[in-house]
Amino acid sequence: MEITAPAIRIAVLFLPGLICYYAINLFTTRKEKKFYEEMFISFILGFLSYFIYAVFLMIVFLFKKPPNKELVFFKALNDQNIAIDFVEVMYVTICSVVLSFVISFIINKRYLFLFAQKLKISQKDGFVDTWEHSLSYQNANWVVVRDLKNDLMYEGWIEFFSDTSEKKELFLRDVIVFKNSTGEKMYETPAVYLHSDENIYSMEFFGLSYSKKINREKEEKSND
Repeated sequence: MEITAPAIRIAVLFLPGLICYYAINLFTTRKEKKFYEEMFISFILGFLSYFIYAVFLMIVFLFKKPPNKELVFFKALNDQNIAIDFVEVMYVTICSVVLSFVISFIINKRYLFLFAQKLKISQKDGFVDTWEHSLSYQNANWVVVRDLKNDLMYEGWIEFFSDTSEKKELFLRDVIVFKNSTGEKMYETPAVYLHSDENIYSMEFFGLSYSKKINREKEEKSND
């Protein structure tokens, strides 16, 4: 693909959007997107970053346009003869980094999905897959992992885990290893790294409490 001067010009102008999108990918866990989707999102984030910078200028200068402080972006985008204001691009890039922090916070806290659930618009929870959802529960770090292929059982707490189920990885601490079929204790170790490229694992979470449904059934039985 031939790289032309206009293409470089557009790349420089939309550098804040590209940096914003890269930062969001760095701070969040999301499904992979196609190249054209990434470029479209980067352009949208770029426009939004310039808009934030324009609003910032309006607030700082009390809605008055100061000398030599007008936004050059749109003029430079339409007219090849207008020079790019690299100082403006630098300030907009700073705005894009701040924007990436805000968007990443909203994504990681799943606020949009929680709001949609409240309005009964969607039942999606915002997690990439069940692997991430299961391990994101509070108090879900104390587990028993059963290696069914090698007849082993690991009891410990999860310090680290991979982001998605594409490559399931666990780093367990304070581990006790048992023989899965008999429950015989084999040895203890400070830490174990597990990955499921070949082995088949099942996982049990001891730190979680029973669901409200189970508790309600227990109360009904006790009342009987």
